Amino acid sequence: MTGARRDQSNWSWCAPGSINPSKGNRVGGISNAQRALWALLLILLVAPFFAALVAVISLLVGPLLGVTEGRPSVVAPLGVSALNAYVWAVIPSVMAAIGLVPLVLRRGAFGWVEAGAMGVVGFAAAQALVPLPLGQFGPIAAFAFGLVMVAVRLVLAGRILRS
Repeated sequence: MTGARRDQSNWSWCAPGSINPSKGNRVGGISNAQRALWALLLILLVAPFFAALVAVISLLVGPLLGVTEGRPSVVAPLGVSALNAYVWAVIPSVMAAIGLVPLVLRRGAFGWVEAGAMGVVGFAAAQALVPLPLGQFGPIAAFAFGLVMVAVRLVLAGRILRS
């Protein structure tokens, strides 16, 4: 990286002239408000994508595992199902982001437990607002969305959140 130096205090890459994390809330020239903006944008884009992947994988693997109870007799094509899952997953993503962005504003990061918990809470709130006919698979879907939010946290941990 040209023009970058290694900050020996926390072993993170910082731009020249950036503020040391022990002396302010800017690391590498990024403030907590900027981290919160990027976290919000990535939560709203990456979480629905991962949720659509989980929905398609469950549609493919469910019949192989013999899980057909509660599944509609006629299933839309995979592309349509993935698009529907992506669009619906924006609602729980917004709900989870409402809980996670204040943590990023205050601390610059959030943990994986907080991400998973807000994913489950966001899914429950979205299910209350726009219900899906999940039947007995509602808790499993909420847990899966919690795992999706943990995966989103791992994506954000690359460069956006403080470690």
